[in-house]
Amino acid sequence: MSIEQSKVETAPEMALEVPNGYINQYSYIGKRTGMPFQCAIRLSMGDKLTVINAARASFNKFHEKFDDMSDTRLLHFLAREFHTMPFRHLHALFHFRLPEMVTRQLFRHQIGAEYTSEHSFKDLPWSELSGRYVTYTDVYVPSVFYDQHTSKKQGASTTESSRSTEFYYRANDLMDQVRALYNDMIEANVAREQARSILPMGTYTEFQTTWSMQAIVHFVHLRAKPDAQAEIQDVADVVHELTKKEFGDAYTILHQYVAGG
Repeated sequence: MSIEQSKVETAPEMALEVPNGYINQYSYIGKRTGMPFQCAIRLSMGDKLTVINAARASFNKFHEKFDDMSDTRLLHFLAREFHTMPFRHLHALFHFRLPEMVTRQLFRHQIGAEYTSEHSFKDLPWSELSGRYVTYTDVYVPSVFYDQHTSKKQGASTTESSRSTEFYYRANDLMDQVRALYNDMIEANVAREQARSILPMGTYTEFQTTWSMQAIVHFVHLRAKPDAQAEIQDVADVVHELTKKEFGDAYTILHQYVAGG
């Protein structure tokens, strides 16, 4: 799959260790933060004709070919009036490699269903690397630390901490110590499930999740905003570009009205 990367900075020389090398070819450097990460669409289902046929199901109509004039008008109508159900027939399986602190924010955007039959279960399409089976390798440390925002409980301000450089070097020294201790524990045959308990929130994890088109637009809408954490804004930029490339008008038209893009 060819991926358009015109609006994000790529990092083909990045030296992150990916145990299976599965997504290393889809590496990025966050343009706001310098955070290295990986993101790719592994599988996708549906296109703009899928949306059109879902919308016309009530009339028992099915088109074999997309009509550039009438069907494009219908796409705009559906998105403008927030008739988003037909768009939910489109799905994409994303593969990410991100620090834990960013992953936990992204986890809030998972989609799924809960079944309460005799054998109840939750159908949540999220599959993640497990530290019980494999060892972790890399840790993200912000290159710049900012003061806490004075009016936002959860956010950073745009003012660089007067001790940012000091904290950066101290944090890297601490991460080196943690990594050395973790590796020493693994080499000493300490159980991986226990050794991982000492790892910080900046540790990289790897996971796959499936989103509907509406879920993708919702994620980009919320996480590309200036008040979102800068690291996840960088991820939202890439998700936006990949989805636009994969689905074309089916994404860009919905995004235009729902996310104001």
